[in-house]
Amino acid sequence: MARTTTERALNPHGHVYLLDGLTKLHICKICGTCERRNGQYWWAGKWSKTEPPCGLNTEEQRDWHNNANPDNEDEP
Repeated sequence: MARTTTERALNPHGHVYLLDGLTKLHICKICGTCERRNGQYWWAGKWSKTEPPCGLNTEEQRDWHNNANPDNEDEP
C-alpha cells in the first residue's frame, strides 16, 4: 500500500524521496532507493517489502542487500 506524502517525508531511514515524473516512482536523491506504489523498495538490483537504510555504501545497506530478493526472482 502506498504511503502518504507525510509518511514518506518522515521515514525513519533518512531517505529524501523525489517523485520521478516519467515513471511515477519515488526515488531517493541520496542513495537511489526506489519506492514503488505497491510498497516494494528497490536498491542495487534487489527488492524487498522492508525499506533499506539510506546512505552511501553503509554496512546496514549491505546487510539489507544480502537479505533482499534478487531481480530475477518472481515478485510476490
